[in-house]
Amino acid sequence: MNRPPEWNEKLKTLLLNGGSTMGADAEGVMNYICESLTHDEYKLGLAFLTWVWPDKGFGHGNIDQRFDEFMEDSHMSVFFVTRDYNLPCYGIEVKTDKYGGAIISDLKTVPADVNDPFNRAMDGVESLILAAACEGIDIESPAFVKAVETAVEAIGNNT
Repeated sequence: MNRPPEWNEKLKTLLLNGGSTMGADAEGVMNYICESLTHDEYKLGLAFLTWVWPDKGFGHGNIDQRFDEFMEDSHMSVFFVTRDYNLPCYGIEVKTDKYGGAIISDLKTVPADVNDPFNRAMDGVESLILAAACEGIDIESPAFVKAVETAVEAIGNNT
């Protein structure tokens, strides 16, 4: 599991200490430790505590395991983990992080004419690929890559 940089020893220590002091009260713990956290650490800590309590719990021996379960079960990795994708077609490279993402590709004609119907359609294809990646869809799966190739081919045949 690729953990975000906000999941660090400081946050884990504060969560463990806050939990032992405040009990299983997510908001109480976060209020108790908030002055020591960055905004992103606070958001991640609160999301984790809300997920883990009341039925799962955590301690020194399993906090990382519980965090990995949280990231998988809640699909929070989409919002906290930086991910780089390289599709095996059209030079498509996508980078996503908690703020959004960016895409580069060889889809457009060179020089890129913004008024060209093909280039406008490729802008749409790029937007769809980037949106899918930002939502956590596996854009490197064979089915997704084939769908991109089919869409680009169809656009090429009809513009």
